Amino acid sequence: TEGHHRDELVQIAEKFISQKVDGVFFQPLELHPGSEGTNESVARLLAENNVPVVMLDADYLPFPDCSQFDLVGIDNIRAGFIATRHLLNQGADRVDFVVRPFTAKSAILRKNGYRLALIEHNISPRPFWEHSINTEDVDSCGRLLESGATDIVCVSDEAAASLILSLEKLGVSVPDEIRLVGFDDLKYAHLLRVPLTTMRQPCAKIGELAFETMLSRIRKPDLPGRKIFIDAELVKRRSSGHL
Repeated sequence: TEGHHRDELVQIAEKFISQKVDGVFFQPLELHPGSEGTNESVARLLAENNVPVVMLDADYLPFPDCSQFDLVGIDNIRAGFIATRHLLNQGADRVDFVVRPFTAKSAILRKNGYRLALIEHNISPRPFWEHSINTEDVDSCGRLLESGATDIVCVSDEAAASLILSLEKLGVSVPDEIRLVGFDDLKYAHLLRVPLTTMRQPCAKIGELAFETMLSRIRKPDLPGRKIFIDAELVKRRSSGHL
C-alpha cells in the first residue's frame, strides 16, 4: 500500500543514516499515488544529515525545479525528440504522447523533447495529443484510439508493452494500425509478440558514471550539484513499422 511504501523507504533512509554510510544512490519511487511525498521525505532526511546522494535516472522534483543532488541519467529531452522524430520521418503528421499516472519526473523532459520534435516539423503540439492513462485499462486505451491516435510515443517500455496488450484485446494491430515507440529497452522489449522500438538506456555506462560521481562527491562535498546526461540509442523494431 501507499503507506507501506513510504514507511519502508523512510526506514531504509534512516537505517543508512544510523550506519553512517558514505553515500546513497537514489532512484525516485514512481507509479504510486504517494510517491512524490515519499521521495521528498527521503531526500529531506538524507540532506539534513549531510549524506552524499547521487540521483539515478530522474530528479525527484519536476522540471524546471531541481534538487541539490548530483544526477546521472540519459538526456531525456533529446531522447524524447529522437523517438518522436522517428515516427514523423515515416510520414506521421500527428504523434501522441502517453504517460502513466505517477511516472518519474523524467517523463516531463521526455514530453518536452516530444513537443520540440513536433515544432521542428512545423506541427503545433496539441494538448489533446498528450494522455495520462493506465495503459492496462482497455477502456482508456479505447478512448485513446477514439481521439485519433495512430502514432504513439510511450513514456516507458512498461507502458508500451501493456498498451500493445490492450490494443490486441481491442482487435487493433501493431504496427499495421498503430505504431509505437517506448523508452528504456528493458530485457523483454525484443521478446514481445510485437518487438518494441525503443530508446535504449545505457545502464552500464550510467552505473559507471554514477559511481565516479559519488566518489567525486565524497572527496569534494562542497561541489555544486551536477547533472550528467548521456545519450540514449534508438533501437528500431517492428512496433514502429520496421523489420
